[in-house]
Amino acid sequence: MKKKIIGILAIAIAISFTAFTTVKKGHHDPTLVWFKISGSITPGSDVPKADASYINTGTAPTSDENCSGETYQCVSGFNTDQVSGTQLKDNNQAPVEQPYMHD
Repeated sequence: MKKKIIGILAIAIAISFTAFTTVKKGHHDPTLVWFKISGSITPGSDVPKADASYINTGTAPTSDENCSGETYQCVSGFNTDQVSGTQLKDNNQAPVEQPYMHD
């Protein structure tokens, strides 16, 4: 009887330790396809294919492309499913990130 109680107690302790253990998720920056945006495209708006010039693919654009200001998109990042090769799939793609703007 005593062995059963000790066994049950050991199982209960093991379950209680695992029940409150959290898995730590590391911060992961998504890989985006970055484009230099010309024209007067406001933040969050869809970007026409003709106004998007490929920069690079990665977690950040390679440079700020001489952007200064805060009115229009200058460099914007898109998910890989929004892109075909090195251009936007169509004229209906809104950027995921817009780290650089211009006036």
